[in-house]
Amino acid sequence: MSLRVLHVIARFSAPSETFVYATLKAQRSAGLDVHVATFDRNEIEDRPFEDVHSLPLRSIWHPGRLLGRVGAAVGIRHRETYTWPDLRGKLALLIDRLQPDVLHAHFGPMGVFSAPVATSKDVPLLTSFYGFDASQRAEDRFWRRKYSGLWDEGDLFQALSEEMKDRLVALGAPERNVRVVHLARDLDTFRYRDPGWPVRDLLCVARMTPKKGHIDLLQAVAQARSEVPDLTLRLVGDGPLRPRIERTIEDLDLSGTVELTGWQRSEDVRRQLDASDAFVLCSKVAPGGDREGTPTVLVEAQAVGLPVVATRHAGIPEMVPADNHHLLAPEGEPEDIAERILRLCRASGGEVKRIARAGRANIEKNFNLKRETDRLVRLYQELLPDTL
Repeated sequence: MSLRVLHVIARFSAPSETFVYATLKAQRSAGLDVHVATFDRNEIEDRPFEDVHSLPLRSIWHPGRLLGRVGAAVGIRHRETYTWPDLRGKLALLIDRLQPDVLHAHFGPMGVFSAPVATSKDVPLLTSFYGFDASQRAEDRFWRRKYSGLWDEGDLFQALSEEMKDRLVALGAPERNVRVVHLARDLDTFRYRDPGWPVRDLLCVARMTPKKGHIDLLQAVAQARSEVPDLTLRLVGDGPLRPRIERTIEDLDLSGTVELTGWQRSEDVRRQLDASDAFVLCSKVAPGGDREGTPTVLVEAQAVGLPVVATRHAGIPEMVPADNHHLLAPEGEPEDIAERILRLCRASGGEVKRIARAGRANIEKNFNLKRETDRLVRLYQELLPDTL
């Protein structure tokens, strides 16, 4: 009988969470009996998946919800969690029906949500952290207190990098229970090609939020153009920072250099990768403390053969092979980012090819979806020694 895993995800599947969807599909391909419990089922046509169980809320006029809203309004209850008692009851009923071997919560808050139910039902719980939940959320006193309970009730915690593991341990997670499993991609779907040369066409794929460092990137490109006037940049993505990005493009006289494509589907992003010479991502700690985990777009870019210029932020240095660390800049430093871009633009064709091949080799070794799926399955089995 195959291992049955119930994944608990607030929104399945959020447009920016391709990595969760890919993980679940890989587990099903590996023979696991995979189920999903979610508050909000969407992207049904683009991301079809069987055995998704909605945890619907009661009517907004139900006395319990009314009381919860009042409590949240006056500060007695937290505005994000006042519906949780009702939803936990529904999760408990689903567990009774499905009898899963393991509960897998995605993002720290969902671990907090799931832990009391997992404890009451005697089902082991693995919680995966991804970035903001281990940084910005952890800066909030409410969530820091809730996490302290999760460390006691949860069984294992997945970090995406050694840097994130250290962060979770600093927050109070037992070091012996924190394991690193990388976000990865199915490399069979990312065909490698040697990169174009000379490097002139840069690509950045990222949601337009402060932690992605778009303004730093634009300033760096403006500086680099003084030496490489035919340099171009395409920005794929959308988000709340877009108006400021548009103003910055005008202020820096980059209208003929930078193209904004808006949000694009995965297949269109793939074509953008194939049409580019290099990939750039200038991640940084946002003013509110939000940080990256390990951006999967860096896996995709290196998988298809793009050299990467990035910042020494969060788990990014672990995603780039040591031989290519000369292309990593300090975060938040446009002048240093410009220098790395120019270094790549000046590189010989042989050097660019060597950089690209080293990137692909590192991805094959450390960010292969099948291999990382096997590691997650071993974590599940560790929670269930009788299944070994």
